[in-house]
Amino acid sequence: MIFEPELLAGRLKERRKRFFADILLDTGESIVAHCPNPGSMKGSANAGSKVFVRELPWAAGRKLSHRWVLVEREAQVVCIDTLIANDLAAEALSLGLIPSFCGQRFFSREFAVDDSRFDFLLQETGTEGACVLEVKSVSLIEGGVGYFPDSPTERGRKHLQKLMELQLSGQSTALLFLVQAEQVTKFCPADDIDPEYGSLLREAVDVGVRIVACTVKVNTKGIWAAREIPIDLVEVKPC
Repeated sequence: MIFEPELLAGRLKERRKRFFADILLDTGESIVAHCPNPGSMKGSANAGSKVFVRELPWAAGRKLSHRWVLVEREAQVVCIDTLIANDLAAEALSLGLIPSFCGQRFFSREFAVDDSRFDFLLQETGTEGACVLEVKSVSLIEGGVGYFPDSPTERGRKHLQKLMELQLSGQSTALLFLVQAEQVTKFCPADDIDPEYGSLLREAVDVGVRIVACTVKVNTKGIWAAREIPIDLVEVKPC
């Protein structure tokens, strides 16, 4: 996924009301950018952080002309734009860049099951089998480990419960944690932030829900799926 036009650099002054970011661009211009991340952004919204924003094309009704996309933390660039995750996953799945899903292609997006909506329905190549896939964007990086969630997530717990229900009914299911940085060694549930989510994730694995974590390579020019990384469900992050 190529960033067009190339991102603009600046410094974060303040994140306000979750979806607004006051930023001083390197050009000296002060802007208010849209923050496309509803989570706590723990460690990624510190005043003075180096950030990168995308200038948006004009559109009727659009109030902000920039979107915050990247931040520098732990000596690397991290993507905080959760809106990118599904498009990047779709591109990576289409190109066969995620080994765990190489035998599948995405058949449809925004797949509804009862009162739940999942990101993809994958089709097994050469078969009639299908797999319901949910994608989670991971931007909480600490000590080279990717953690999810970065704030308590009722919606995430609901997705896990529904995936388990589907799996137990005979439907193939999977969960992809897209870690939005490259220098990450493994993925763990953030038990200190949402212990119930961590417990449900382990239960989901026990009933057969397939769990995959993948990093990305990201810079100011674009973002690409990089490699799969181990998932550690044994280590419990202290609450």
